[in-house]
Amino acid sequence: MTDITTQAVTGFEGLTLPRPAVIGELARVEASTRAALARAEQLEAEIATARAEEITDGSDPRLVDFWDRAGEVATDHDMCGEYDRMVEAVDGITRYREFEVAMDVTVTLRVYRTVEARTHDDAIADAEEGVDSYDVTDAIRENGWTDIEFDGSSAEPI
Repeated sequence: MTDITTQAVTGFEGLTLPRPAVIGELARVEASTRAALARAEQLEAEIATARAEEITDGSDPRLVDFWDRAGEVATDHDMCGEYDRMVEAVDGITRYREFEVAMDVTVTLRVYRTVEARTHDDAIADAEEGVDSYDVTDAIRENGWTDIEFDGSSAEPI
């Protein structure tokens, strides 16, 4: 009779392994496989539990696809206000949309202009009368602006 612990395993491109090494490796792979299958069963049970649990919060992660689709329907059918009220009422997942925003902006900057005049007041009047968009553009390029105010804004969904 042959002792199986002393035989070698061959046939893998000239590789010769002692039989105990092969048996040990097979045992390790089998144990790893059993552990992976047990973890897969555990995860499947958790998924089944999560699917069966009652949804009590509108921001439940299981509703992400629902809110995405509902937002698309609201946009397509001009029901954005109704959608937003519903989301707020049930603490749902808010959506982001593109808006085009029109802003009335007042920019404060210093523009220099050289003029010839007889009086201080005449110099100011002549300089203010002669300022054009090129002077303003040059002043912004050279010095930037010192202040910016928003006088009014409006937004429209795109």
